[in-house]
Amino acid sequence: MLSITVNKLSALAAAHCHGLAVPLTMAGNDPRALAAFAAQTPAIRKPVEGGDYCRPLVAEAVTEAVAIIAQERLVGPEMRSYRVGGQLFGFHIHSDALDYRTDPTAVVRPTPVPELIGLALIALTDEMGLDFCA
Repeated sequence: MLSITVNKLSALAAAHCHGLAVPLTMAGNDPRALAAFAAQTPAIRKPVEGGDYCRPLVAEAVTEAVAIIAQERLVGPEMRSYRVGGQLFGFHIHSDALDYRTDPTAVVRPTPVPELIGLALIALTDEMGLDFCA
């Protein structure tokens, strides 16, 4: 089985090139730059290497030793799209939590993926060599 690793930042840039809306994003470990970013807009943080949930971006949580991805905080409900083979599956997720994966009361409902978004997602994932992804 072929395993493909995707760099989140390059995936966001590619998504933008395909016409998909991408949240304002920065990455790094400069506490002053990240605090300035958070001052512009409510923001979240994720470790660059992955493996953790989304958390609020607050200056106290940023150290020069840890690189993070910072993004503007989006307002729910969110829609998640999954590609399985040549098909896309969409889900609206309703949750009061910042990261729905931490919320046992999150409500997930199937929803169609809008056509223009679906076409862009298929083109993007084809370009990336992915046929099973979210």
